[in-house]
Amino acid sequence: GNLKQKCIRWPPLALINLTSNGYHGNDTGIPGVDWLEYINNADNYYFLNGQADALVCGNSSDAGVCPNGYMCLKAGQNPNYGYTNYDTFAWAFLALFRLMTQDFWENLFQLTLRAAGKTYMIFFVFIIFLGSFYLINLILAVVAMAYAEQNNATIMEAKQKEEEYAQIMEVLKKREEEAAKKSSAETQKHEHEHTALEDYADDQRPCPPCWYSCANLFLKWNCCPCWLRTKQWLSTIIMDPFADLFIIICIILNTVFMAMEHYPMTSEFEEVLSIGNLVFTGIFAAEMVLKLLAMDPYHYFQVGWNIFDSIIVTMSLVELVLADVEGLSVLRTFRLMRVFKLAKSWPTLSALIKIIGNSVGALGNLTLVLAIIVFIFAVVGMQLFGKNYKDCVCRISSDCELPRWHMNDFFHAFLIIFRVLCGEWIETMWDCMEVSGQAMCLIVYMMVLVIGNLVVLNLFLALLLSSFSGDTLAAPEDEGENNLQIAVSRIKRAFSWIKIWIRKRWMGKENHINSDTTVNKGEDENKKEHLALTFITTDQPASQVNTVHSNYHNIMSLKVPIAEAESDFETPDNEDDDEEKASQHSQSEGKSSKCSTVQNLPDLHEDIDEGGPEDCCTEKCYRRCPCLDIDTSHGRGKAWSKFRRTCFFIVEHNYFEMFIIFMILLSSGALAFEDIYLEQRRIIKTILEYADQIFTFVFVLEMLLKWVAYGFKTYFTNAWCWLDFLIVDVSLVSLTANILGFSELGPIKSLRTLRALRPLRALSRFEGMRVVVNALVGAIPSIFNVLLVCLIFWLIFSIMGVNLFAGKFYSCMNETSGERFHSDDVNNRTQCMELMEDDVPGVRWVNHKINFDSVGMGYLSLL
Repeated sequence: GNLKQKCIRWPPLALINLTSNGYHGNDTGIPGVDWLEYINNADNYYFLNGQADALVCGNSSDAGVCPNGYMCLKAGQNPNYGYTNYDTFAWAFLALFRLMTQDFWENLFQLTLRAAGKTYMIFFVFIIFLGSFYLINLILAVVAMAYAEQNNATIMEAKQKEEEYAQIMEVLKKREEEAAKKSSAETQKHEHEHTALEDYADDQRPCPPCWYSCANLFLKWNCCPCWLRTKQWLSTIIMDPFADLFIIICIILNTVFMAMEHYPMTSEFEEVLSIGNLVFTGIFAAEMVLKLLAMDPYHYFQVGWNIFDSIIVTMSLVELVLADVEGLSVLRTFRLMRVFKLAKSWPTLSALIKIIGNSVGALGNLTLVLAIIVFIFAVVGMQLFGKNYKDCVCRISSDCELPRWHMNDFFHAFLIIFRVLCGEWIETMWDCMEVSGQAMCLIVYMMVLVIGNLVVLNLFLALLLSSFSGDTLAAPEDEGENNLQIAVSRIKRAFSWIKIWIRKRWMGKENHINSDTTVNKGEDENKKEHLALTFITTDQPASQVNTVHSNYHNIMSLKVPIAEAESDFETPDNEDDDEEKASQHSQSEGKSSKCSTVQNLPDLHEDIDEGGPEDCCTEKCYRRCPCLDIDTSHGRGKAWSKFRRTCFFIVEHNYFEMFIIFMILLSSGALAFEDIYLEQRRIIKTILEYADQIFTFVFVLEMLLKWVAYGFKTYFTNAWCWLDFLIVDVSLVSLTANILGFSELGPIKSLRTLRALRPLRALSRFEGMRVVVNALVGAIPSIFNVLLVCLIFWLIFSIMGVNLFAGKFYSCMNETSGERFHSDDVNNRTQCMELMEDDVPGVRWVNHKINFDSVGMGYLSLL
């Protein structure tokens, strides 16, 4: 009942006197005024601007308070037509179910905290974690498991049928062999039947035989030797990796030009974009024509990317021809599809497209099931509630006109069901319950939410998860280099050749010899098989290949590695490289967590058993500063070795580790007390200052002990130790600024916020959290790649939104009243400008905050 508490205007003076004297009857002492009628009258409530419900308040110390002239009383109905409350088990269950599905839950959160107090935020945090983050996601896990089991059962059934078919065929083959042994006549008969079957198989090809004859005649252009040499020359140019690099650069620049469109644009800027569009369209059309001439149409259209590119180029040319036709500007969006050509050189994008392609079949079936469900419930909603929306519209609309969301026709009923599938269901259900009753609306909405949202939509995720489990986003190791990588490799080698030439020309012969020696060493370490830049067909053996002469002269004479996927030669040196990488990886894993003292340090223990800890510095430091390399067998060196051993056993001790964790937790908790009221609490501020000095001293001492125990080499080659070092440095700078009186400077305040990283120091102390963090860090490259792909998809839709909706979200507003003019009064910008010229007060042509006037705003609108 707490949500019924509202801010009610103070009653008249006579009513105050009567109630203060202990009279609590319905007679107020004022003729015609009744107490219950007064507090239940909505005209006496306090409403915030734009809110349909009265302001909720509470009588506890941390609850919401009423403005002056109002008191907090329990009267009237609950918020949201009376459907948001905890008065009975059923309504409380609905409120918590709404909280777990996170639909408009912040409204329930704010109402409850204003009525009961801020302490009850613990209740909401607990329900969100347990219900929304855990139980609701369990449904996804169950649906994914059920889908995987069903999919495995289907696969096993198909495999069993294939095995049975193979057994039947084997039995039939044995019978034929036995029959063949009996008579040669029958054998000849079987051979005749086999030949007939082969002819039948030829007849079952996708196209009629005459089509293949026409294709060989008209689509394969091998007319004369001169033309063949021309084709080979064109193929050398258009298939070169530098040509692919040029096309990729053009695709990126074309996308940038399209992303630069905005509203409003000057005529000069619009002309620049138009010329750029013409240039890029000409480049892509020339690429298509050259590939057609070099490969012949028959072979050109055998490649899927070529078909895709030809469609995009054709649509671009059609859009240029029909540029003046109104309504066909949507064809411009087809140019955005050219971005997907980057998949040829981007393994992550290619893998995602492959995963989506593999799941298209099952997604199509699932989409059909979902469409059927939406259709059924839309028809049910229209039949059950459509008439009630029109008859009882005044209950949900102040002007007695149908709101945007209703079920009076199939189209709007379809939109409401689709909105429920998207997770927004509670507000439209309130309207339905208000006009059509509670029972039937609850049943229909719960069925749509459970069947459509929690089951069928989770099947989409289960399907994608199963697709991801079979594929990987990482580039296959045996795929080798693509044309883009080969082009970049050529450029690097060209720059290295230019550097060598400059050194030889300007720095003398001696430096040139040294550089040549260095280059030769690098080539010996990374020796691979190299092939000359040669035009090779698939049917031509490597021994018969003739090198194509190039005009690149010296730069092109450098040996460039061919892509491994295109090479027929083995590279045994790669296996040695892999073994070296594996050994380096295993060594790095052994040293990855030495900063955490609770973890095993096998290398360090072995060194201690042999006579001492690891070296403090690297070999390079010892070479530059020989004084650092001391003998630890006697004298001061032996004392230093004993001191390092002592420090090591201190930092390795469990009590020391527990003490450091305790200090980390205390320092993290102390940060929570530094709020805006700290200046008013002088005692707490003084305690926190002394505590910060103690924490800083302890952490500095810990860092120094680890420097001595592990050495600089081990300490500064570990990421966790670098995190500790950064936090300690921030604490030292903050403490020094406080002592010198510079703590209020802006940069120092910003730097002090980094002390909030102190809880991260506890991560390296707990094995479970360390594993989770390492997994997250290891997944960052893949997440970053997927995020880039998602940004490209959002860029496509953002540019599409700019082309379709730029400048269409403006409206004529009356800023005095804050209301928008109706479309019957002001229908366009011209009419609004006329009102402004007539000096009508408060009239402005205002743009909506969410719009598609630029690509950046399109990104925000899509998010």
